[in-house]
Amino acid sequence: MNEAIQHYDKKYFEEHYGALIGDPEYYELLASFWARAIFDPLAAHGVKADQKILDYGCGTGVVSAAMPNSTAFDVAPFVREFLAARGRSVAADNSSIPKQAFDILLCSHSLEHYEDPKSSLELFKEFVKPSGYLILVLPIDSDFAPTIAPDNNQHLYCWNFQSITNLLIHCGWTPRASHCLYGPFF
Repeated sequence: MNEAIQHYDKKYFEEHYGALIGDPEYYELLASFWARAIFDPLAAHGVKADQKILDYGCGTGVVSAAMPNSTAFDVAPFVREFLAARGRSVAADNSSIPKQAFDILLCSHSLEHYEDPKSSLELFKEFVKPSGYLILVLPIDSDFAPTIAPDNNQHLYCWNFQSITNLLIHCGWTPRASHCLYGPFF
């Protein structure tokens, strides 16, 4: 995890998300977009944005910023400090996240960065209530050109609906729905 902490430093977030973290109005606009884009399709399943949510691997925290009962966690000290300065509830590390306290664990564009996604999916079960939900938002890799050079995003895995469904079931989760979710810029 130390490599991830070193890679996802202040410089990384400023280079990739400078406009977002530097413009509070833009940040709030995107936060509203993500709350609707994620939760509108899930309303039929009783999953709501006002439930108690843990945003695990939150990055800039914009995806859960419009969710009033959310707690954010990320390994990057810069974003934990950024979110705390914005008044967000932020967990310092895994041991400070209460067990079985959340209705929903949201993991958006994060699982593909973990060295051991299976262990992470099993860990997530510790944080949600027995009747809780896991919401995964995963990228669809579209660049299939052969390469031997690392990219700056450090994706270690590429998922499709079937492979993530298989892994979720293997880890004890029961998939209830799957959707294509497009960002505001498609």
